[in-house]
Amino acid sequence: MSEIILSPERLEDIRGYIARRWIPPQPEAVQYNAMPRADKRKPGLSFWKKASDAAPSASAPTGANAPSADLSVHGEESAIAGLESALQERLRHADETFSQALSRILREKDLTEPEVYNRVFMDRKLFSKIRNAPDYQPTKRTALLLAIGLQLNLDETRDFIGKAGFALTRSSRADIIVEYFLLHRIYDIQEIDETLYSFGEPTLNK
Repeated sequence: MSEIILSPERLEDIRGYIARRWIPPQPEAVQYNAMPRADKRKPGLSFWKKASDAAPSASAPTGANAPSADLSVHGEESAIAGLESALQERLRHADETFSQALSRILREKDLTEPEVYNRVFMDRKLFSKIRNAPDYQPTKRTALLLAIGLQLNLDETRDFIGKAGFALTRSSRADIIVEYFLLHRIYDIQEIDETLYSFGEPTLNK
């Protein structure tokens, strides 16, 4: 494998992304005890006040300047239709195991097995074991490697690793770094690992 040199611009961009996304883990009890005493009781109506209950802004457009209701309704209908379609697609594969999801994605993307495991330097025997064992339970590292090898986008990755019971969390810098690369559709595992190492995080390929 050739040496990867990370650009200062990329590292700075990732550093900023981590700063915006990272949430330090805090015990729930600490969060609750830090609340003002009044907030620990059942909140009053003002606590749950919605933005729609507030007085209308003086700058809000009215009359002829107001946006068309037809356009608004049409936009909402399109958004709802898109959400329904995405939900139906997820429900259709809701009972899949991780191994079954891997096989389906290979078919849908017309990928060969070597294309996937060679892209992330995964052992062929491990890949074959995952494919041939319907109830195989991978590690999170392996699940993410396969997501990268399959070149999944961020939403597809969340669904895929979710089949194995994993999620990308904002309390993990390593997860946020992987999320950055998926969001930008960068699937170079050497660059991803070099970035993880640069930030003091464990790499995906040990």
